[in-house]
Amino acid sequence: QQRVRISVAFNGWLYAAINRVDVTSNQGGISVLSSKDNGLTWTVMDEYFPQNTRYTTFDLIVAGTDTNSLVVYM
Repeated sequence: QQRVRISVAFNGWLYAAINRVDVTSNQGGISVLSSKDNGLTWTVMDEYFPQNTRYTTFDLIVAGTDTNSLVVYM
């Protein structure tokens, strides 16, 4: 795991994007996770592992004013 980005929603929920690299194949991807208990446990929301792609930079932003309008931007 490399290059972790964390964003906090208005209600304290945490969101993380983690750059993952397979050193054997030199392939990369990103996992997006969420935590509703201050980081004690994490749930994978989505993962991206396209062939022949490495993410060298990225960012993560969470926006919204209530739980129904939360949006995760990456």
